[in-house]
Amino acid sequence: MFTIPSTFILYNLLAILCPLLCLISERSRSRWGIYLAYGILAVVSVIRFDIGSDYLNHAEIFSKKAHVINYGTLTILDLFKPEPLIYLFIYIFKDLDFCYVYVFAAISLLTIFFVYKALDYFRIHSLGLLVFIISFAYFQSWDWARQGIALSIFLFSIRYMERRQPWKFALCLLLAIVSHYSAVLLTPAYLIYRYTPRHKLTIPLLTGFLCFMFALGVAGFFSSLHDRIAALIPFYGQIYAGTDYFQNGAGTYRTPTYLLTVAIYIGIVFFCKKEHAPLAMIFTLGAFVYILAGGNLNFIRMSWYLTSVELVLIPKILIDSQGEDYNKLFVKYLYMFLMMFVIFEYVYINANFRDVVPYETVFSDEFNRQKFRPRVY
Repeated sequence: MFTIPSTFILYNLLAILCPLLCLISERSRSRWGIYLAYGILAVVSVIRFDIGSDYLNHAEIFSKKAHVINYGTLTILDLFKPEPLIYLFIYIFKDLDFCYVYVFAAISLLTIFFVYKALDYFRIHSLGLLVFIISFAYFQSWDWARQGIALSIFLFSIRYMERRQPWKFALCLLLAIVSHYSAVLLTPAYLIYRYTPRHKLTIPLLTGFLCFMFALGVAGFFSSLHDRIAALIPFYGQIYAGTDYFQNGAGTYRTPTYLLTVAIYIGIVFFCKKEHAPLAMIFTLGAFVYILAGGNLNFIRMSWYLTSVELVLIPKILIDSQGEDYNKLFVKYLYMFLMMFVIFEYVYINANFRDVVPYETVFSDEFNRQKFRPRVY
């Protein structure tokens, strides 16, 4: 079993080595370093075992569905839960021992592939991978596995928003939805991108909006409205009422993690140029949902789709900084990387956010004995 210190070293090595390999490869105008970096991330993802709060739930669902298929007791309802793409993976691997491991592997490979394609389109592998890792999106995709595929497909579809190709975007959205039904929330994304004005006042207005919402959150305004807003959401309000998913997370609006995260979000929007206003608008909507969410897990998962465009926005900001004087460039690095590293090191890793510490593999004794770690839920 990996220890907590060795896990800490592993995750930090990933955050340093993979972007560095991409940087070396980009400067030498080759691809070997880029392929190696994504290969490392893929291997670490594929061989993981019992990593993520939802890992055990997913493993049980995948194994149960494989059992149903093998014994011919399949019903129409089985085809819709989990999502069709995930069901296809279960069907492919249903006859293998511990089939859930192979389903997780397929999900991980597909997620990494679409992230690669998204970053390759913008030619931002080194900076994009750095943000992918230290923003914890990489590790979050281990926990929210099905949603991780949908998120990576959404990042891939940004090219079709830029090219004004709505039908290709719609196809990507459909693929995301059959990976995780919550991706239906991304339906308006194309119109938001298409009709956001690239005006010089757009970025200041978005920044001001987030600052105002942030102030309301810290003042406790959303705490009193949170349950009412959640109750209005169709199905969600009825299904999750009275559960932990429905709670706003007492005190979350003033915790260091919440304050630092929102400060980073505001900084990202503030440093954007007007040319990137459409992406900044999408990101702002995600940041607003996060500000509103407090500790509500489902709200945070909704915001994750939209805030994930930081994988593109932050590299664009830093690329735009070329030619600026040293002081301005240093402030942008300081704001968007050092603060993100603080959260990455002291909250995500040290506090074992989403149960990804300690790291474990399918080659461990725990896997051989099918011994899963205790979970609070």
